[in-house]
Amino acid sequence: MNKYVIQGAISFPVLLSDAKKQINIIEDDDDVFIDHLIQVATAYAEEFTGIKIMPQIWELALDEIECSTFALGFTPIQSVDSVKYDDESNTEQTLADTEYNTDFVSTDGRIHSDNWPSTYNKFNAIRIRMTVGYVNADAVPAPIKHAILMLVSQLYENRENTVVGLSVSEMPYSMRMMLLPYRYKLL
Repeated sequence: MNKYVIQGAISFPVLLSDAKKQINIIEDDDDVFIDHLIQVATAYAEEFTGIKIMPQIWELALDEIECSTFALGFTPIQSVDSVKYDDESNTEQTLADTEYNTDFVSTDGRIHSDNWPSTYNKFNAIRIRMTVGYVNADAVPAPIKHAILMLVSQLYENRENTVVGLSVSEMPYSMRMMLLPYRYKLL
């Protein structure tokens, strides 16, 4: 099973203006840097939780299908956009959406068919393209957004790997604690 990003997120769950409020700055001098930190913090939140936060298009490629139902490996999933396969003569075909059922309520998302087609014997003979992530920034849970803002602020204030001459400790309700309920698989 291989996963490929076809189109990454084109927006982020928090706005520059929200990040600047969190950092408590009004100047525009660091806007490009803060935008970069929003990207970094969002990537961290996705890696920590194992979920895709903003809409993205991914493809799951399989050599073969061994059972009628299997997990798609993403959460949340908005839609399965296509199921393509290379038939026994190595010609690409698209499986009609009436030939399979999807379950996006389950944590990993599932797809089921009683009649998966026969495929050519090769790597990645079946390709399932799907849109994953929350529908938009408004749909992203507030704790995820706040955790991203906390990390942006932390990265803005501490631009190096070490802090010299200060006693540092993590807050009891840290960003990781905010993200933990949304972590769906141990990475």
